Amino acid sequence: MEKETQRIVFDNLFATTIQERDRLSMSDFEQLRKKLQAIQDNFQKEARSYETLVENLRAWTKSHEQKEHIAAVIKIAQDIRDTFQAEAFVTIGIGGSDLGGRTIHGVLNNSLHNGLDRKARGGAPEIYFVGDTFDPKELAELLLYLDEKGILLKTIFNVISKSGTTSETIAAFLIIKERLEKALKKAGRNTNEYAQNIVATTGLNTKSALYALNEKQQVKFRGLLPVPDGVGGRFSFASPVGLLVLAVSADARKETPRARVEAAVRGLYDAEALCYTDLSSEKNIPFMLAAANYLAEEKKKTSIVFYPYSKTLKLIGDWFTQLSTESLQEKGQGQNIIATTGPTGNHSIANGILGGPRDKLVVFVRVEQYEKTRDFVVPSKSGIGGELEVLEGKRMSFIQNASQKGTEINFTKNGVLNCVISIPRIDTYNLFKFLYFLEVSVAVEGELRGLGRMTYLQPGVEGYKEETRKILAES
Repeated sequence: MEKETQRIVFDNLFATTIQERDRLSMSDFEQLRKKLQAIQDNFQKEARSYETLVENLRAWTKSHEQKEHIAAVIKIAQDIRDTFQAEAFVTIGIGGSDLGGRTIHGVLNNSLHNGLDRKARGGAPEIYFVGDTFDPKELAELLLYLDEKGILLKTIFNVISKSGTTSETIAAFLIIKERLEKALKKAGRNTNEYAQNIVATTGLNTKSALYALNEKQQVKFRGLLPVPDGVGGRFSFASPVGLLVLAVSADARKETPRARVEAAVRGLYDAEALCYTDLSSEKNIPFMLAAANYLAEEKKKTSIVFYPYSKTLKLIGDWFTQLSTESLQEKGQGQNIIATTGPTGNHSIANGILGGPRDKLVVFVRVEQYEKTRDFVVPSKSGIGGELEVLEGKRMSFIQNASQKGTEINFTKNGVLNCVISIPRIDTYNLFKFLYFLEVSVAVEGELRGLGRMTYLQPGVEGYKEETRKILAES
């Protein structure tokens, strides 16, 4: 089942219904082949030395080979679920420290996860995310909920910050620390025990404020996990940053935390192998997608509409928006990402795609098979009549994919540049494989644009931090 391949279909990029000045051609791709081959060769050479990958900020390409990190994640996840028996698990983070885990949870777990009882969640705790803002509302409501439900001291908080100095994250952490200490004091317990409700995912050295805090404490954090060197936040989903929430939230009726992590690792291994296959293969999604995006911008396509045709994949759009724009929008270049889902987006931005400026490349993501136990057949002989009769007797999943194909055909007929990435099904293996492909695609495009290491940096983020600190220091 896992060996069914994800692929990218390019036919619509060459459609004659698209004006000649807008459409791509095979010769465009052939002209890029020499550059793409050099990038592929260089990446393959780098992959032989983990130290080189760390130096070049591409250690994330080998997250699946970090056996000690993976084993530590599984061990801590089992402790959280089985020993501590956590009622809730809260991720505290921002940017990639938040979006990776949030995406994994949103795509793979029940959309009503927190509303189910523990048995119906397969032994998993409730899952929450905070620490990505100074707006106090969400944090205040979560702490009130945990307190009133009586599970604050049965909650594990995973604070994620490589440096341990991320302002939004640490502000939330300190508030939570104080709340835990007050609850412990009220219960007649030692306030130092707050640390047993904390996992810190950070740099494992004294440069990290979280690591340094743990070193000074009499009672240590329940767990310490690394944000590895050479792994930037937005490239960290396959490191302990994302793996812990994957493991902790596993539905044990279907798969253990260990089995879930192992499925993710298999997806990453297979994805890496496919990155070094034939550059023109539809299975080599990273290189082909990078080429399409790069060539599309040369055709004045300044925006990519990232269009997963499944509501389940919605959060991948938020994750990809950060991944792409923070990596590739440098030196006055790079495309905007407009994230939507189908068919929801058909009733919002589709009109602008068709009637607005022709400055967009649409990248559809199509799910071929949906889970049969969560599918429906539209009742027949309903009496609804008219053109809606075509819905009757058909599965919702079939209609969903017909809607995607219809949207694709309509866009192509009306001259909109588009391509389709096909995913066999939504599961752990395919999600991790797909996210890895998107990361490598961004890395390849960074090389095409001559960005090098800048692809993995974000100098533009520092300005607001400096100005904020100035205001706070003066107040």
